[in-house]
Amino acid sequence: MGDDAKGDWAALAEWQASPVSLVGVDLAVLRGRLRLVGRVRASLAAFEADLVGEIARQEGDAKAEEILRRDQKRSLAGARKAVKVAAQLEWMPDVAEKLAEGAITPEAAGLIAEAAGETAVDQDFLLDAAEKEADDLFRRTLKNHLNERTSDEELQARRERQRRRRRASVSEEPDGMVNLFARLDPLAGARLRGALFAKADELFGQGDPQQRPTPQQRLADALEQLVCTNHTTTETTHTNKTTNTTGATPASATGGRPSGAELIVLADYDAVHDKIVNASLVNGTRLTETETLAIACDAN
Repeated sequence: MGDDAKGDWAALAEWQASPVSLVGVDLAVLRGRLRLVGRVRASLAAFEADLVGEIARQEGDAKAEEILRRDQKRSLAGARKAVKVAAQLEWMPDVAEKLAEGAITPEAAGLIAEAAGETAVDQDFLLDAAEKEADDLFRRTLKNHLNERTSDEELQARRERQRRRRRASVSEEPDGMVNLFARLDPLAGARLRGALFAKADELFGQGDPQQRPTPQQRLADALEQLVCTNHTTTETTHTNKTTNTTGATPASATGGRPSGAELIVLADYDAVHDKIVNASLVNGTRLTETETLAIACDAN
């Protein structure tokens, strides 16, 4: 741990030992303390990864997961992720060092580690971006970086790995409420997301305006209606970057599917080879040739 990190921990310990009211404290002081807490949180995550990694080396991954679940009340998925990240950071000392210094967030460190497991990445470039950007912006930077460094063959292999990791679960709470969780590959996720948001938009104008559901409640209602009725399918539309046009499909033409539940594909046309290249969804997710052809076959 560097001297700066030690100083942060000492300052935090001092504040905790002598807590004072923050009411009326100058904004600059509050922001300074908030930045310090962020650095300590990152440093603590690095220290935790070291601990988890050492336990895994001594006792094995399964035992490390069991200890995390028992001692920290982690979920099974959370424990497995913590063990995995700890192992990845062991082989990425530069990332681990930046995390320990508090220069990058634990989320950014995990994203870099996950990306490095997919393809060869430029760690220096990603670390520089992670130091400057908020996590949501860094996700976009990382996605673009992966797209640039992934060949068509590697993309196909990645998509096959992602498809194998798909899963869904249903659990019930003591009071009867039901929790749903799903992990989908990018294309399936985009289809589901498009259908959900289109249906939620359709539901927005329904009901009493004075008791309108929250956006999250509308998504829950949309999911229920999409799953529990027979007239719900997603449609896809293919566009070319040259023309960049698309049209909404009337609900009457799709058996009652909400208007706007479409996938828009952006692609370049290679005039030399007479073929479509660089196909992607509007969110930047690259598509394999197989996925592009499948979408084109189903498009309006």
